[in-house]
Amino acid sequence: MGEKRNKKVKFLEEHPKCIYCGGAQDSETIDHMPPKIFFDNSHRPKGYEFPACRRCNNETGRAEQIVALQLRGCDENANDLPKLFSGVENNTPAVISNMTPSQRDKRNFIKKLGLRPGVDMSSADVPLMKLDLESFKLVGRKLTMALHYHHTRQIVPPTGFVGVRWMTLSTIDNDGDDLQAFIDQLGPTHTLSQGAWNTIDQFAYRPSFSDDGNVSFFVAKFRGQIWLNGMVHCQPPNDDSFAVNGKRGFRPFHCEA
Repeated sequence: MGEKRNKKVKFLEEHPKCIYCGGAQDSETIDHMPPKIFFDNSHRPKGYEFPACRRCNNETGRAEQIVALQLRGCDENANDLPKLFSGVENNTPAVISNMTPSQRDKRNFIKKLGLRPGVDMSSADVPLMKLDLESFKLVGRKLTMALHYHHTRQIVPPTGFVGVRWMTLSTIDNDGDDLQAFIDQLGPTHTLSQGAWNTIDQFAYRPSFSDDGNVSFFVAKFRGQIWLNGMVHCQPPNDDSFAVNGKRGFRPFHCEA
């Protein structure tokens, strides 16, 4: 216990400021990003730990639980899935009832793919899980800031912006050529590893960042099903108009005013 505490103290001394609120608060905790709950049996190699104040660390607890359930919901071999489901049901029961898409959602999904309802694809073939977008947005924002810090050692300032876009396989099918062209310009693939074991089948990403560390891009893949396109700009040229892929950007946590 003493050795573990000493490692934590040393880590927080080396990283004295929270990376999620623009460095406004001192670091008090060590945050794992992506969180352990995203991985099979909450087991992941060491690494990708980040300094956070308690408020920012607790900011995404329920959202991480929801995202973990939805990332892993299609894995029939996930023996801890019932525990995840129960946790979400207890903490945010409304999410469970909203996870099943309506018939209208299914029809819109089919049309978005450019298919003919009832001919090329039926409602029964539509994925039975609707993503909780607010939770994905919150977690994606945090992961993007963490990866930016991991590669540049720069905290996104209060005036900086974070752009987040989540993509499913249907999105990738529609934007396949453009997305692949973008990915080809990024750096090599990164994942969590320990010896010969790695989590590339559960989480992997490719980064790119400017020489001064002010701008970074990331494409992360989760279980081959859901992708995150993240961007950081520490010194955006125009706070009012800055956007990524037509989506508005965000400030670090608690820096919205």
